[in-house]
Amino acid sequence: MACPTKQHVDIVEFRKSRLNTVKVRQAVLALFSQHKLKQQSNSTLFSDEKYLQIQLTTWKISGGKKKLLKINLPHPVRSDDVDICLISRDEPGKDSESCIQHVQDLFQEKGVSNIKEVIPLKDLIAEYKSFESRRKLVRMYDMFLADKRIFHRLAPHTGKEFYKRNKYPIRVDMEKFFFHSSMCVATTEHSVEDAVDNVIAAVEGLTTKISNGWNNIKALHLKVEHSIALPIHESLVFEDWWAENKIFKEDIQKMKRQLTLEKRTAETDDKEEVSEQKKARKKVKRKTK
Repeated sequence: MACPTKQHVDIVEFRKSRLNTVKVRQAVLALFSQHKLKQQSNSTLFSDEKYLQIQLTTWKISGGKKKLLKINLPHPVRSDDVDICLISRDEPGKDSESCIQHVQDLFQEKGVSNIKEVIPLKDLIAEYKSFESRRKLVRMYDMFLADKRIFHRLAPHTGKEFYKRNKYPIRVDMEKFFFHSSMCVATTEHSVEDAVDNVIAAVEGLTTKISNGWNNIKALHLKVEHSIALPIHESLVFEDWWAENKIFKEDIQKMKRQLTLEKRTAETDDKEEVSEQKKARKKVKRKTK
């Protein structure tokens, strides 16, 4: 029996998502339940909202220029009317204005338009020392983000007003947010059904935009910060192998680099998860004593 050719392929059909909704719902429910239990064990007094992320692994890597994919979701992750302030790191060798311009240029290049203000860390430390100035700052914006690289330095310079108003900055990995093959599709504040709807819509959008559509998707995982990544789709073979004339040396090198990166990311996530579990157990032991 002869192998099919590209001319025999229904382009719309092979791009269509064939994601199992039941698996998605089970994964979302498990991740949200774990997050809720972790909050209860830590006895948090403020909202500890986390983003639900889709991690995408493909069989073939496009050699084209990296670009931002815009996908419509039925339930917004954040309203367009929300005023967001980003606390950025201090770029080496740059003054405050240059740091702000650097971040704004990056946002403009990637199509991010809902960040209303950028405050470098050194400006936060210098201009918001008093309790009153911090209280005014926290009232000015609906939400705060902070670069992951300076997140550990924020506590002494934000104060209890951020906690009291549930606006403590959310940690953002700037490099992964823009360049890693993952996307935020919901938060732990969404209902399970709304989160499932967003995951389904996001994957349907991805299959229309990536090379080779659904058949090029090797694996899809869901996770929230510091959680394990739960698989919602895995493919053991590239279904469009017959349509490829050659496997170029550059493609193999790219695949090896991607696998190495995924392995390092998984190891880091595992270490962070173990660390979080140890901290949670210690807190429980202290309470029982």
